[in-house]
Amino acid sequence: MQAPGHIALQILQVWGEEFGRLFGPFNSVYKIEGLIQKAKSQENIVWVLKSIQDGLAMKTLQPGSITVNSLKQTIVPLALLKQSLLHELLYTFLDSKPFTSQARQVMRARLANHSTVRASIVPSVDIEGTIDIDVDMSWGATQSEPAMKMVQAIEGMVYGEWYDTPLKVALKAGKGADAIINNYPSVTED
Repeated sequence: MQAPGHIALQILQVWGEEFGRLFGPFNSVYKIEGLIQKAKSQENIVWVLKSIQDGLAMKTLQPGSITVNSLKQTIVPLALLKQSLLHELLYTFLDSKPFTSQARQVMRARLANHSTVRASIVPSVDIEGTIDIDVDMSWGATQSEPAMKMVQAIEGMVYGEWYDTPLKVALKAGKGADAIINNYPSVTED
């Protein structure tokens, strides 16, 4: 298994090519160090980097807003909280709701990774700058309305910025994913 720092550097090198300058928003070794120290594991580092990539793609994050302090105090902790929330929501919470096992399976497959969600909520832009908002939503054709609402709520909470303010407040209060789910029922009602 590769060291977490090595994986981070590989991902950041790819980003450097995408952003056209060395490591794009991670143009300082201190930022990379801060990310690795705060995220700790390879799985967490990859999750945080993909969260940052989503934020940059959705224009909710700007490369210049990614500083050592913002990484340590907000960006990494919020991304890790969202990772924990996703796990709680997809397993413990979802299992407590009256969805069929097939519906749960479809929702978990739909929400389990960044690239699947990003493809549906971030319009692609071609070389000429034309925005393509033609999104394949056929996966939801067989889902009930409550299941679709649940997917939208989880997408917004975990992959979007819709609930970032209450999540940041909960983070400062030291609350974990289970406490957030229990204290914010309107966010997770179906």
